[in-house]
This record gives sequence, structure tokens and C-alpha cells, in this order.
Amino acid sequence: MYIRSYFLQFTIFLIIVFISFPTTAQDFYDGPASGNVTDGHTFNTSAVVLAKPEVNIRMKFFNHGKPKLEVPDEVTSDAETRGNYIQDPAYNRMKKTNSTGPFILQEYEGPDLNTDGRYLRIPPDSYCAAGPDHVVLHVNSLIFFIDKETGQQTQIDPMVMFNYIESISPFDPKISYDHFDKRWISVWLQVNDVTSEAFYLIAVSDDSDPNGTWYTWALPSNVNGMTMDGSWADFQGVGFDDKAIYLTSNQFEFAGNYLYSKIRIIDKANVYVNGNPGTVTWNDIWNMKYDGFLGSSLGIRPTIMMDADEYYYFASLRYGGGTSFYLYRLSDPITNPVLSGFKVNTSRYQNTEDIDVEQLGDNESPLEHGGLALRFEAVFTNGKVHIVHPAKYETRIGIRYLSISTDSKTAVSDMTLGTPEHYYLYPGLAVNQSDDVVITYSRVSANEYAGAYYTFIPSDVGTFTGSSLLMEGKSSYELYLNDPSKRNRWGDYSGAWVDPEDENTFWVFSEYTKRFNTWGTRLAAVRYRGFDQPYLRLASSELDFGTAKINSDGKTRNISITNFGSTDLIISNANITGTSFELSGVSLPVTIPSLDTVDIGIKYSPVEHDESISEILTLTTNDPDNTEVSIQLEAKGFEMIDVTKGLLYASTGNVVGSLGRIATIDRTTGSSSVIAKSGFRPVSSLTINPVTNELYGLNKATNTDNPNILMIRGNDVQGMAYDSAPLDIKAFTFDNSGLMHVITYDDDYYIMNINTLNTTFVSTLNIGVSAVTCNFAQNKIYLMRSDDISFTELYTLSADGQTSLVGSTGLSKPIQAMTFDSDGELFGSMGDVNEFSTLVSINPSTGSAVEIGNMNLREVLGIAFALDGITGISESIELPEEFVLRQNYPNPFNPATNIDFNIPEQGSVKLVVYNTLGEKVITLIDKQLQSGLHNVEITPEMSASLSSGTYIYKLQFTSVKGKSFSTSRKMILLK
Repeated sequence: MYIRSYFLQFTIFLIIVFISFPTTAQDFYDGPASGNVTDGHTFNTSAVVLAKPEVNIRMKFFNHGKPKLEVPDEVTSDAETRGNYIQDPAYNRMKKTNSTGPFILQEYEGPDLNTDGRYLRIPPDSYCAAGPDHVVLHVNSLIFFIDKETGQQTQIDPMVMFNYIESISPFDPKISYDHFDKRWISVWLQVNDVTSEAFYLIAVSDDSDPNGTWYTWALPSNVNGMTMDGSWADFQGVGFDDKAIYLTSNQFEFAGNYLYSKIRIIDKANVYVNGNPGTVTWNDIWNMKYDGFLGSSLGIRPTIMMDADEYYYFASLRYGGGTSFYLYRLSDPITNPVLSGFKVNTSRYQNTEDIDVEQLGDNESPLEHGGLALRFEAVFTNGKVHIVHPAKYETRIGIRYLSISTDSKTAVSDMTLGTPEHYYLYPGLAVNQSDDVVITYSRVSANEYAGAYYTFIPSDVGTFTGSSLLMEGKSSYELYLNDPSKRNRWGDYSGAWVDPEDENTFWVFSEYTKRFNTWGTRLAAVRYRGFDQPYLRLASSELDFGTAKINSDGKTRNISITNFGSTDLIISNANITGTSFELSGVSLPVTIPSLDTVDIGIKYSPVEHDESISEILTLTTNDPDNTEVSIQLEAKGFEMIDVTKGLLYASTGNVVGSLGRIATIDRTTGSSSVIAKSGFRPVSSLTINPVTNELYGLNKATNTDNPNILMIRGNDVQGMAYDSAPLDIKAFTFDNSGLMHVITYDDDYYIMNINTLNTTFVSTLNIGVSAVTCNFAQNKIYLMRSDDISFTELYTLSADGQTSLVGSTGLSKPIQAMTFDSDGELFGSMGDVNEFSTLVSINPSTGSAVEIGNMNLREVLGIAFALDGITGISESIELPEEFVLRQNYPNPFNPATNIDFNIPEQGSVKLVVYNTLGEKVITLIDKQLQSGLHNVEITPEMSASLSSGTYIYKLQFTSVKGKSFSTSRKMILLK
């Protein structure tokens, strides 16, 4: 009995010792083994033909209005039942403060690479790093250098950078900026299954400017030291300190089985050369164990060292989650590398493999989320290693943040951000010297498309500020249809980096759904803390009014000015060099509080046709770095001439034989008479404002830009670029009150005021739309569905965005444009690109169509009829902006009709029907309503007691701000 007790106590003692002290090298890894390659290569960004960008990366400011400052009122956490779980503070609340809070300093639209078949790569593998003057983006095919101040971008193809590799196809990119030596480090992977070759492709710049000279090497990844092991590297990590570059990877057999993780150590003295790149040597360590007995580690990650210290790696449990992490310490990395391992106890974290990531619009195609794998490098600063990875949050996926003290080997911070609704995917993080943390990620749910987000963990707050939006998702994503493995790939990374010139500015780079089946990326400089002094930031240093009509009220545009300082910014004076522009609605001085934005109106009033004006606006401010700020003002005058009534107009595309022509069309034969070229190509979606008789169209130069809205003169059809559209408009039409109905390329339905370009979102349509028009007699909107040649169908569109099928055209080719004439006959333009288009007649009651004749024009993208008199069009009514009561439809009616109206803000609404004696016969609405479009129906039951005759319906509106408007229209009941 005594002996058994002694052995039991001794065994417990050994277990305690084993857990408390690091394991030895012989216990848990193989190596080190040294290897080398002798041949390096030089690459110069200015000496090669660069890949032409298929996307336009442009600097933008404040797409979401004022900076959003989302700070928690409280943190929802229950230690007993929720452990380290924290519900996203932005889930149910938003709170704005005056001096601190997350905000976007500047932002860019990143590449999507979906416009070129060779670059349709999934997943995008978005990753970034920031240097003194540039941000470098890596995606799963290309490299982008972004100038931080100008937004100018350079695009590099890694296939050119490493063109000495046979059958080159680089993947899994990572980019770092080494602040110790002021150089860039780019690492890709390469695998050739046929030859069983595999490489780490490493490139380093010669200085802090990514433009210019780079030195490159292909280091075999299928060796340990110099010994072949029959494996290839996947999911590499890239870290660095003041001594070396550290690579990690998961090693797989070419047959596909996982073997182990590997560490490669590269002396920076080998690669940080200034010419003649030569031999590179390395040390490999592989087959690391987790705590000495759980098998080979999976997904070991290196560290980005902000301070010079001993080097660290880390790993999570290989299977299923757990209650510990493993911290590896590397000593003497250059001459005699020795790895030590330490188990760090944490709160419990769970794997996510059993969770399907739902997305709005398509819950049968869950996004791949990668489990709890550690994909982003750790960051070391101030004696702590900072880590982020996905983990289960209730029945969803959250992001788990963990910081570990390298002295005590204990968890300092350990918390998971999530909600009961959302999935947080592929997080990346950055940490500054003040221990402020930023994390960026994609977020998605059954009620939300996959969008790009970020959150801060400020050092003085100690918890998440909550999800702040970079870019909202636009549609569902199901590219698994193109993936033989049937995985709906997403990720695999997100990028985050501290700006080396300003530690309070962080760069984040994340993924979102840009349109259906298309991933996009968003890059932004974000901050939690305002600058210490007034800090002026202009939305743009140029304000181009485009072209404005002469003999009109002119055109007013706003310049947005934001104060990123912690004290008030004061604009004390404004001076314009000429007389064509003037301030509008502004009283000086203007005070802009901390982290707020104001719009200063500027009005341009042209007096001569085709006159170009250029003047300079100078603002005087109390920003010590911008006491005087200059804004270039550009504009051009244009004399608009109405179209000739009674004619059917057509516009063409940008193919040989078309080139932006404007023609008139014979409605009986389809034959055309070309008037002239518009000066733009293509010209699509022609529409005529029935109130002003002015002809409008669209000109979309590239697949990524929003189109220009054109106005076209009626005599010589010279086009004028009225303005850049606020949305990616595919088709638009006016209704009979002069409001514009807009359909975007994402099939979103908006109402737009053509004078101000203000838009109101109505709904996302459930069909793909190729053309839209209005029957002015009924004030009814019609859509053509032509998203596939099997779908050439006519629909009606209600005021709340609901579509109703009328019928199929019976045609085998798409309808690209359509319009009603004065007699209510519906015409369409049918045909594919690069062929002569055909005029067709469409029955608006059944949808069926018949061909009229060849228009002898290629790619007719727009047709519009200039009204020559029509029953039912009401006279133009002077109404406040976006306060509209529309003509009922149908009219006359029996026994039911619909009435649409729009109110600009929340308020009290009363809609009443009167007879011609002024007696109230029906109260349709008498209640508070939100802003936007509304529809009400006079049902057969309501009209049953009414006799045939004329009735008046009156809309009275009082906003919550006390504004009151009213208007009325006539309608006819025929029994």
C-alpha cells in the first residue's frame, strides 16, 4: 500500500513537471537541417511590360457618409455561462463619441479580378502590408502597389516576376513590410504535380519603395535542408524580426496526405543585398509536436515582430479545439536554432467544422469557412503575442482574439466576438506599439450578404468596439459551381497592417460580395483615435461639375470636408478666383466638430454654350498643417435643345458600324435614319423626360465604373456628360411626373431625382433586367427580363419593388431596350452584340412580341419616344424634393386602382378621396409612415358604394420636423 502510494505521488509529480516546463528539442521536432540555392534573379518593375489592370482602383472617401463611431455602451458577457464570449456591441446599438471611435480615414476599392478568365481565381487570398509611402496588396494572382497619397497604382504579375520557373502558377500570396530594414517581402507558393517540384517563391525589394528593383529566389519546399521528402508546401506563413525571415507551411504528399508542419529560417543578410543576388542558405525544422504526444502540429504560424526579442511561433490544437495553445520559442536562429515549446492554458474554444455558413439569398450554398485553422500571422509587441482565429460562437462562428505573455506563458486577453445570427470569417489583425489592436474580417448571415468589416480593441478599453463597415455585401456567392471540389471557396486571408509612419493608422484589406458570384475587396486606412489637432481632409481636391445647362438655375455640387482632429476645425474664409462659381447655402465661419463631416455647396451658373470654365476655391482654416487649402473647380456650359415630338429615337453601342450613333426609327418598318454621332459610345437606355421633353442616356466606359448620365440635344444630337451616376445603373426611365426609376447591374431598384441625383432604395428585384420603360398613360413601369435567351419576359413593377409577370415575348434573342409611344404601343430593340438589331412590337397585356423590321443599326441599346400628346399625363407640379403623389393606375378604373406616393422623411400622412362636391368618401391612410415609396389600393369593396364619375384624392403630409405639404390629383371611376 505504501509503495503504490509512493509511485502514485511520483507520477503526479512527473506530470506537473512535464506540463510546467518546456519540452526538449529531441522530444517534439526534427532538425535543424541546412540547405541552399545558388542562383538569385533581379526583377525591375519599370523594365517589364506590366499586366494591364482589369479593375480600376480608385481612392474614395466616405461612401457611407460621416465616419461611424461604434462604441459599446456595455459588454454583454456572462462568465459562468458564456465563458469568454462577447456579443458584438454593434449588433443592437451604435453610439457616437466626440473624440474617439472607429472611423475610415481613406479608402480604396480593391481588385476583384473577375473580368479576365485567367484571373478568375478562388479564393481571393487578400493580404496587405503598409510601408512609408505605399500599401501593397496581394490577391491570388496579382500584386498591386498603391500610393497612399495619390491613389496611383501599379500592377505586377508574379508570373512575370518568377518567369524562370517552368509551368509557373503561383498561389497563396503573402506580403510584409520589414520595418527593421525598410524592405518589402513577398512570398508565393508553386507546385508542379507532374514533376513533383515545389517552391517557396521569395522576393525582396531593394528599399522601402516597391517600385523598382526586387531580388527573387525559388527555394525548394519539397526538401528538409537538402533532403527530398516528397512533399509540397501549402498555407505558408511569413514572419520576420531584426535577424531573419521565417516561413512556415503545412507539408502534404503529392498524393494529398498531410505530413507535418515545417519552419524555414532565412538569414536576412543572404537576401537583403544591393545587387547580384546569389546564394541563399536556410535552416529547416519540421515535424513539430504539440505538447510532445498529440502528433504533428497543423498550421503553425510565425510572428511579425514589432520589437527585437527572441522569436516566437504558435499553434492551436490540431483537432476539434480545446483549452490550450502552444507557444514555440526559437533561440539563436542564425547559427544554432533551438526550438522550445510551452503549453498555454486558455478558455475553451470549439471547432466550427459542423457549421454551415448561411448567406442571404442562397442558404443552399454555404460559404466555406476553413474551420478554426490559424491562417494569419501572430504579432509580437511589448512582451505579448497577439493571435486571431475563427471559433464557434453559440451555433455560429465568431472571431477569437488571444494575447499571450511570453514571460509568464499565460493568456492575458482571451475573448470571442460574435452574435447569435452572424458568421465571422477569415480574420486578420495588426497591433501597434500602444497595444491597440485592429481585426478585419468578412461577416455574413442568413439576413446579410458577405460584407467586409473591422473592429478595434483599444488598449484603454480592453474589449471589442464592435463591427464597423468597410463595404456591405451586394449579392450571394456560389462559385462552387465552377469548382470541381464543390467547395464554395472564400478567404483564405484578410490583411491588416500598422502604418509605419503613424502608429494610430491601420490599413485593413477584406473581401465582400461585389455582385452575384463575384468577390470584391476593400482597402481602407482606419483609426480609433483622432489626431491631436484640427485635421482637415477633403473628399477631393478637384470638383468637376461636368456640363451644366445654360439659361437654367445652374448646378450645385458639394465638397465634403471632414475633421479628423480631436478639436474643432474652423473654416474662416473662402475665396474663388473668378465669377462663374459661388458658395451656396454657406455662412462663414464654418465649424466642424471632431470626427464630423460638413458639405459646402458651390453653385455654377453657365451663360454660354460649350464654354469651359476653370477657377480655384481657397479655404482658410485653423489646421496648422493646412492653413490654406485649394480646390480646383471645373465646368462647361451646354445649351440643351428639346427633341422633336412624335419621333422614335434610337442609340447604338461601341461596335464597328455603331459607335454611339443617334437615329430616328420608322415605327411601321423599323428602318432608321442616322442623325449624327453623339460623341459618346456606347449610348444605352434612352429615356425622355415627359415634363421637359429632354433626352437622356447612359454611357458606361468600363465594367467597373459607374456610367455617365448623358443629355442629348434634339437638333444635332451632340451629347453632354450631365454627371457621373451615383449608382452602377444598367437601365432607367422617367415616369410622368419626371421622377427617374433606376435599375442597377445588381438588379436593385431605386428612385432618383434627376436634378440632385439623390436616390431612394426601393428593393432588390428577383429577376435580371435588361430594359425598363414607363407607360405614361397609366404611369406604370415595365421591365424586360433577358438574363438568359430562355428568359425574354415582360414584367410590371409596383411602387414597392414587386414584379409581376405579364408574359413571354416568344423571341429567341434578348430585348436590349424598349419604350411606349403616345398610343400606348410598346416597342423593343432585339438582337445580340455585333449584329443588326430588329425593331419589335410587344403586347403590353400578354408580353408576346412580333418582329417589325431590321433597323440597319448594330447593337441598338436605347430607344425612346418623344411624346406628341397623350391622355392621362398630369401637368408638372411644383413639389418639394422627393414629395410626390403619382397618378393612380389604371385610370379610368373599375373596380380597383393603385396609388403610389413618395415622402422624403418620416411623418404623418393622410390620403383621402373626395367627390367633386368636396365630400370625403374614403380615408385610405391616416397614420405615421417612414420615408420612401408607398402604395395603397382602392379595392373593389371600397369602390362598391361609389357611382361612376370623377373623384379627387388628396395627400397631406407633416414631417417629424414640422414641414407640411399637400397635393391632389383627379381619377375617374367607370362602372
